Amino acid sequence: MPAEREVKAWMLLYYTESSDNKAKKYWRAAGKQMAETLKKDVKTGGEIKSLAAELSSGKKGVAEKADALSIYCPPKAEETQ
Repeated sequence: MPAEREVKAWMLLYYTESSDNKAKKYWRAAGKQMAETLKKDVKTGGEIKSLAAELSSGKKGVAEKADALSIYCPPKAEETQ
């Protein structure tokens, strides 16, 4: 059996300077880069956007809208598999 460190997920974070602003600046840039990559890879069509608008209509706030979408999505995802 492989060693635990080879099987278990882990992450190393390394900053060259101890400034908190440097870390915030790095993660902001990293997040933007990841968002752009995701935006290119996952394109939503008009059908998905209109369904999301329909499901979240009348909901107040992001949490209520996310709940409405999460209730709809898992059963439909299982149907497509």
